[in-house]
Amino acid sequence: MMIQIQILFGRLAALVVGADLLARGASRLVLSFGISQLVVVVSLTIVALGTSGPRLPVSLGTAMEGRTSIATGNVIGSNTFDSWVTLSFMLPLAAVTLVLDILQPAPPAVTCSP
Repeated sequence: MMIQIQILFGRLAALVVGADLLARGASRLVLSFGISQLVVVVSLTIVALGTSGPRLPVSLGTAMEGRTSIATGNVIGSNTFDSWVTLSFMLPLAAVTLVLDILQPAPPAVTCSP
């Protein structure tokens, strides 16, 4: 039993590290092209959707076996979790970016002298 718990926590840690590396790599790739922060947020959302892809065969398999409650729970639970985790990390970044954009000094006014 203890070994199973250690394996569970090891896999959970590997999942967290892998997801972090994937998100950082995706955002660095987008930023290296000089694209705005908004596109970074959208690209990370697409990455989150891509991580949901492996759950599709599991849900289809369980639904075809007649265990629709497991398939429904898998779809609703995983997408809800992914959405909340993505939002909880991206909303503070979006708020900071918005505040920094607001606090930037305005460009000097151009005056025309006769």
